Amino acid sequence: MLFFCLIACSKITNENFGFATYQTETISYAKANKNCLFFRSQSMSDGLVNLWFEIPETYFVSILSKISDTIYRAQYDNYVGYVYADSVSIVSFLPTAPFLKNITFDIKQNVGTQIWSCPSDTTGRVLSTISADTKQVEYIASVNGEIPIGGTSNIWYYAKWTPASSSTSVYEGYVYSESTTNLSHISNNLEYEPEIANQSLNAPIPITSTAQTIMIILIVLPFLILFVLFTIKLSRHILSKRQTKQPQEPTVSSSPQFVRKVKKSSEDNPELEVVFPEYDYIDDDDLL
Repeated sequence: MLFFCLIACSKITNENFGFATYQTETISYAKANKNCLFFRSQSMSDGLVNLWFEIPETYFVSILSKISDTIYRAQYDNYVGYVYADSVSIVSFLPTAPFLKNITFDIKQNVGTQIWSCPSDTTGRVLSTISADTKQVEYIASVNGEIPIGGTSNIWYYAKWTPASSSTSVYEGYVYSESTTNLSHISNNLEYEPEIANQSLNAPIPITSTAQTIMIILIVLPFLILFVLFTIKLSRHILSKRQTKQPQEPTVSSSPQFVRKVKKSSEDNPELEVVFPEYDYIDDDDLL
């Protein structure tokens, strides 16, 4: 009984009395920090050719595997690539809106533009031409590339575009930001760890070491009392059983006891013969 009591006490201490304990078995998502670059291959080299785009800050990637202590294989929406481990923060919950959705931009009215294979008009190649005043080109993310001739910014948009003339053709590539307008507002993703978001409602109860000791004593004391009572009762039962098994010795009385003897007569026993002693007669005169 005492053994089970100590186990229960240990379990309560290890679990911190059930307050503010939180742990998940698997980690599947990570929140993007500032300047979280997303690469096509794990070499993390080859400049703009290997760089895919920058994960929008505060949004999430799902962690597929750990390549090394510094590199994770990750997925953003439908894109699988690689991120530096220090550019993301692992979380232990499932976000409800991990990726940007329904973000679009338009092409300026006065001039058309191109969609490129990488964020550079010198290194990349043109995939297709987007006519002026094209509406609602799908925005996926942005990336810092090269500044084209006549431009002032190095920001490019990684986008997906389907021409109105060919609904089956889908182009994905980079559009120079200064050729666009009316980019949808991108708000920060405010999802955080549940225990942090609900801290005001489910705040952990602080417990001092003195309070923990008192709680342990109150829990253990009834078990100790029951154990002592059980031990005493068992000892008495064993002692009583031993006493009943020992043989009882006859008691010797301190005071003398008298037993009356019954004389037997010759009549009772005809075979019994009484013999009287015979004496020689001596004359008294001889004695004088």
